[in-house]
Amino acid sequence: MKKRLNESSGRRKGKLAQPLNTYEGRQVVPKLVGWMLMDPSQMLRLYGTSVTRILSDQYGEAMAKAITRLMNGSLGEKASMKLLSEIIPRDETTLPIREAIDGDPIAQKKIMRTGIWQLFADGLGALHKPEYLFLIDIESRCTPILLARQQGKHSDVTRLIAEDDLLGNFIAESDLDACVRNPDMIHALQFKMYLEGQLSFVALLDVLHSEERAPRYRQLLPSNEWTEQNSAARFFGVILESTDLPKNPTNKQLADLLVDPLGQKDFDERTIRRWRSGETMIPIDTALIVSDRLSVKITEMELFNYWKAAVHINDFWFLIEAARSAFQSLAKGELKNFNVLPFGYQSVGQWCSERYEFWLNFHRERGMPSHTFGTATFS
Repeated sequence: MKKRLNESSGRRKGKLAQPLNTYEGRQVVPKLVGWMLMDPSQMLRLYGTSVTRILSDQYGEAMAKAITRLMNGSLGEKASMKLLSEIIPRDETTLPIREAIDGDPIAQKKIMRTGIWQLFADGLGALHKPEYLFLIDIESRCTPILLARQQGKHSDVTRLIAEDDLLGNFIAESDLDACVRNPDMIHALQFKMYLEGQLSFVALLDVLHSEERAPRYRQLLPSNEWTEQNSAARFFGVILESTDLPKNPTNKQLADLLVDPLGQKDFDERTIRRWRSGETMIPIDTALIVSDRLSVKITEMELFNYWKAAVHINDFWFLIEAARSAFQSLAKGELKNFNVLPFGYQSVGQWCSERYEFWLNFHRERGMPSHTFGTATFS
């Protein structure tokens, strides 16, 4: 990766803003599940946590290690069944899982068809949350596509995507045609659908959190108008705009206001400058402290949702810039000038602006998902 991406900051004189590198020390490749979705473990990493940490908090360290072994497939069958019977609660929502554990072949077959996102949401007790149900719906629809891909049936892959009333919205027909002509484009197709899916996911969060009000998270997106601020800088701007402070307070003024109850300065001017410029994303726990001391007018949950949207936006924005750099430096022939953006857009700002509006309208018109085991339905 080019050094400029690893040292990207939110504000540079005379240059467009760059997203933050969230993959320091890691290979810059999104880990996909279900054809076009972010792996749940990667999403947790974006939020500053991990599967192991969540399991440890819920079940204790010893049980967390056992569950991790189960997830990695390194636990024997009898031990796996015993562990599952201990951690899965006895209620109506988990009845199919318990039937599978008890040896019901039909229930076992249904469990085998259950995707990673459904299992993840089940484990969090979050199957009632529309954002997870949306991902589960995509995952379920992608199952036959994954099978066709494994069997090398590229024409079936593109046909299944085109015929699906949801998946067909994530990719342009021209990209499907290009994949039919050149099967080597299959990974590029996946990447574009992943990017479009991430933009759609943020739009869904916006619809869920904004209710009847104007969209909240559009201001965090890359745009052709906001050329000198990335999503990290804009998120900190949300905090400042939610206070009664005068416009554009200095970093010193903010540092003086952010003293702790004993009068100690927890945050120096340099740290505040880095948050404001987008050189680093303020951690959510720190953002909550800062917001409390500045008496912001939005709730902690609203602030967390803004932060979550900013984190997702920064992630896919960085992946776009990383992919562009990779194609320019490594690709030859047809792929050298390959456009990584979905639907043929030439700028990230234009793609975000136009497709975000499409997805806002899409989610409003489609309605919010509700859950039945193994599928997600919409009302």
